[in-house]
Amino acid sequence: MIKRILLCSLLMIIFISSAFGWMDWKTIKTDDFIVFYKPGYENEALEVLNILEYYRKDISSLTGNRILHVPIVIEDIGQVTNGYTDPVFYNIHIYTYPPGGGELGFLENWWREVAGHEYTHMTHLTNAKGVPGLLSSLFGNEFAPNLFLPSWMMEGIAVYSESARSLYEGRLNDGSFDAILGAKVSEDTLPSISDVTYTPPEYPSGTIPYLYGSEFTNYLAEKYGKDKLPRFYTSYGSSILSYLSPVLPFIGMDRTAKTVFGKTFPELFDEWRAYEKEKYRGWKIDGKMVTHNGWNITSPMIRGEKLYYIRNYSVNTSVFNTFNFNEIVEKDLETGRERVVTSTTSHLTRLYISNDDKLYYTVWEEKKGYANATSLGFGIYSLLCEKDLKTGKDKTLFGDAIRTFTILDDDKILYAKDRKHTFGSEVWEFYKDKRKKLFDTDYLILEMTSEGNNIAVSARKDWHNAGLFLLNVKTNSLKPLVNTPYYEGNISLNGKKLFFTANYNGVYGIFCCDLLTKKIYRLTNGGYAVSPAYDSEKNLLYFIGINSNGTDIYQKAVKFSTQSTLKSFPFSVIPTFHLDKKDISYGDYLDDLKTLFPAVRIPLLFYSDERKWGIGAALVGGDAVNEMSYNAVLAYDTGTQHLSTNVGITSAFFAPLITDLSFDTTDASPSLSLGFSYPLIVKMNPGMSQLWAGVSIRMKDVFKHPLSHLELTPLISTSLRFPTTRIDIGLQIPLERKALGNDIDRTGYYAGLSLQRCVDESEIKLGFNGFYDPDSPTLKGYIVRGYNNVLASRGEIMGNIEYSLPLLKIRKGIWNPNIYLEDAYLKIFMEGVFDEEGERRISIGAELSTGVKLLFGSVKLAPTVGIAVNGKNEVSWYYRIEF
Repeated sequence: MIKRILLCSLLMIIFISSAFGWMDWKTIKTDDFIVFYKPGYENEALEVLNILEYYRKDISSLTGNRILHVPIVIEDIGQVTNGYTDPVFYNIHIYTYPPGGGELGFLENWWREVAGHEYTHMTHLTNAKGVPGLLSSLFGNEFAPNLFLPSWMMEGIAVYSESARSLYEGRLNDGSFDAILGAKVSEDTLPSISDVTYTPPEYPSGTIPYLYGSEFTNYLAEKYGKDKLPRFYTSYGSSILSYLSPVLPFIGMDRTAKTVFGKTFPELFDEWRAYEKEKYRGWKIDGKMVTHNGWNITSPMIRGEKLYYIRNYSVNTSVFNTFNFNEIVEKDLETGRERVVTSTTSHLTRLYISNDDKLYYTVWEEKKGYANATSLGFGIYSLLCEKDLKTGKDKTLFGDAIRTFTILDDDKILYAKDRKHTFGSEVWEFYKDKRKKLFDTDYLILEMTSEGNNIAVSARKDWHNAGLFLLNVKTNSLKPLVNTPYYEGNISLNGKKLFFTANYNGVYGIFCCDLLTKKIYRLTNGGYAVSPAYDSEKNLLYFIGINSNGTDIYQKAVKFSTQSTLKSFPFSVIPTFHLDKKDISYGDYLDDLKTLFPAVRIPLLFYSDERKWGIGAALVGGDAVNEMSYNAVLAYDTGTQHLSTNVGITSAFFAPLITDLSFDTTDASPSLSLGFSYPLIVKMNPGMSQLWAGVSIRMKDVFKHPLSHLELTPLISTSLRFPTTRIDIGLQIPLERKALGNDIDRTGYYAGLSLQRCVDESEIKLGFNGFYDPDSPTLKGYIVRGYNNVLASRGEIMGNIEYSLPLLKIRKGIWNPNIYLEDAYLKIFMEGVFDEEGERRISIGAELSTGVKLLFGSVKLAPTVGIAVNGKNEVSWYYRIEF
């Protein structure tokens, strides 16, 4: 009876999940694309479909590959700007929130930039012809040779493509990438081809493949011809030797490069480096450096003798382990001293200092209720916080999808949030703990600043970049001040002077608009200058510049004499879409079910214990919208004539509830497992960041005695995050009961605690693990370094303390064979274990580890040599490789 109940419950879960899905996801499609969207997002889906159909021929021509029926998934993750492509599972996901600034913010239309970028990835990475094309068709896109390239080649062509639609869109046209190159050249720190391939933990970190890949690709196109790019991708995608590139590039990608460009990639890369060195000879910042922090600085503001700014940076404390810091910093301009005013574990987005010494800032937070599957329905919104600089008290005022805000003279807070499903903004007012919507506008308001009666905004219409306007809350209108096809933003008001950043002709500089005379003055020349903050008493302009280590704050005295006459830059022609309604069809969740066909299909051939051959297949798949994934191994042993299966299914139909089901018949006692996990708490700010609860049900010998070996395991885990500290705690309690038909009564306890703390550039780690399982049929134990075996028992407690610190920055690699050494670290440890009978083992020692990256960064290793002294004063040396 119980067996039938469990079976019926499982079938009911599958049925209800499917029914839920059918009512939710919708599709709009052509022969080339299937766009998935949640109810209410049809406008977004239709615009993406129109754009992709309009530009698909250009993109296919660039990569040399035409593909059909590409699933495009529209997802709302809140205030996150992104998109990604999965060429193996064959789907593209695009997030709905357009960027508001930065390198991605130079655009005329978000959908064109992101969809073009991701579709370029898909056409490029699935380009497979000849024998590789046959392998890809039979066994899956994991055999497409263009996947066996460094990430800078993948991102390089995608950024090159996104920048080809308009002079006023894309990162190659923006100017930020050029500025980083100029800074690197000026300090003679241009990276090697190995550095670009393996992205060492230094500025610009994750941007490395996008920056250097796109600039290098652009160089190849300009010098050798744009037609060489698709020729390379197609030739490379047709060669079985390409599979060897991640180990021996000279056999794969260099061989193809020699055929297409006449030179190997190391030769081409050195040629490009020489070109950039000549191009940026004499590049410099027009100002004096004030801070020397590097990494990323934003939102500088001046109040009296104090400079405030947001700083984001990373610290590497052990092999492949990084602490990320997000801080608001106060710098005393008289003494030069700095102090951290606020530090958080989330992302700080905007900063404002009022005249009464109150600091206001927005910081990201996470909550449920968003139309997506990738993040289990969670999304990002902003908290507006207030910190009293005199008392140090910090409080949260409210949360909303705040894109920008400003504090008016009457203490009212004005803020803008994006309209849902329609381009533009809503302008809101917050006063005395109450919020009130003022009006809607067709402009997307990216920034606000105010002083006196003036409220200035940086805003844009769709298919245009941001310009400058005066906002009138009485008439609910925006009056144009400066509006060109380029970007104007990073605004600040000082009296009747509006300071702003613009990237005219791809060079970022600081300008000033006099609100009385309407004259515009150029305040910086060349180099890179953004985010102005003006000290009128000392006539000093503070701004963010760039150097080899990242961004820092610079200053210069200014003269309002160099009047700038803005050229009449020609605006782009807005494309007219001609997608015929007869070419469009609509669908539902059944289109998602069709994408469940196995994406990975690997045949297996093995030699069994019976000295007979066996055959089988490994299958991996998932749906386009990321609500379900599965893996299966089917094997038939011709000796025993036994068909074994190992199947695992993960479902997020009831997100954020995750369901896992697995079935294994590889041994004599087939097992069935069912698991449920649910996030009770998911937060980004300091404190408890996650709290998950779940249960696992496992049955052995399910065909004969399904409940005789039933194990029920409730589990709970939590994570606490603070700026310098991470704490993780987990507890599992496996249960077996005779009352449920089991052989034994059993209650076990398994717990773990880990604490990591960053101290300067080093790390202290504490760990405690323990179990007590007196009725378990098997003995267990923890291994202690310095001993060759475990204390096999039914109850143990283990503790350890480790101190890690960096020893040496190696950061060197070789191209053939392809390998990269990152940094070396020293670890000192002490650990011990105690069992239920009082027996103990302890040891102390040290380890030397080095980060090693292989296969273009897809494999990370930590070769470690160690010495341990155990409780018997025995000294042992050991070596291991950690993955």
